[in-house]
Amino acid sequence: MLNASQYPDWMEVDFDLGFNPDSGVLAVEYRLPEKDRLPTLSKVTFVSGEMREKHVTERQLNTRYDSVCYQVAIRTLHELFESDEAGAYEAIVFNGWVESVDPATGQEQQACILSVQARREEFLAIKLSAVEPRACFKSLKGVSAARLAGLTPVQPILQLDRTDTRFVASRDVADALASGTNLAAMPWEEFEHLIRELFEQEFASSGGEVRVTQASRDGGVDAIAFDPDPIRGGKIVIQARRYTASEPPRECWRLQP
Repeated sequence: MLNASQYPDWMEVDFDLGFNPDSGVLAVEYRLPEKDRLPTLSKVTFVSGEMREKHVTERQLNTRYDSVCYQVAIRTLHELFESDEAGAYEAIVFNGWVESVDPATGQEQQACILSVQARREEFLAIKLSAVEPRACFKSLKGVSAARLAGLTPVQPILQLDRTDTRFVASRDVADALASGTNLAAMPWEEFEHLIRELFEQEFASSGGEVRVTQASRDGGVDAIAFDPDPIRGGKIVIQARRYTASEPPRECWRLQP
């Protein structure tokens, strides 16, 4: 669908996708156009047989660039939801990336300049033909700088490294438990996956994900929760512990990426 999407010749369509079947969240890493690729010609006149071109001002170009980026984000969300006939996507996260040259170092750099998450029911209720792109983006609690043309980086709402070897495949164990199951006696691997299921239920409403780490039994981290909420969200470290005797309260930490 995205490859077939029609854009002007000056815009190259380039993206990467990642899907979490457990939470139903599709993540889109999308390459936005550079500002200098936008057309600047606004008018051509002939005066005394001479052709004269008039170009938009830098301020007008910045405004146009912002509008283009917001439109690409909203349009991509629309195309993906409309093409999802199976209803597989509960939510879609769009991260817009731009390649540019750092004027201070002359080195090429990549920056995420906007990020937004849209849940299916919320997005499909929007009348896109009547919205203003930036206002629609903000209503979805999208994250961006005041002016996108400044290429100010923002933290993506959700960006998971699915090649990270520290994580293992998730297993569902809750449905297999009998009402009288002794949690203190069940295998410790199953207990950790049970804890993952419980936390995933907590974060499911906001499109979050919980993943179990490689087994070590050395007191290390047992799971990582990725909460995409732009205000309270972030990366949350989870340790699963079982004790038959009473234990004093332990410290907890919340980590922001």
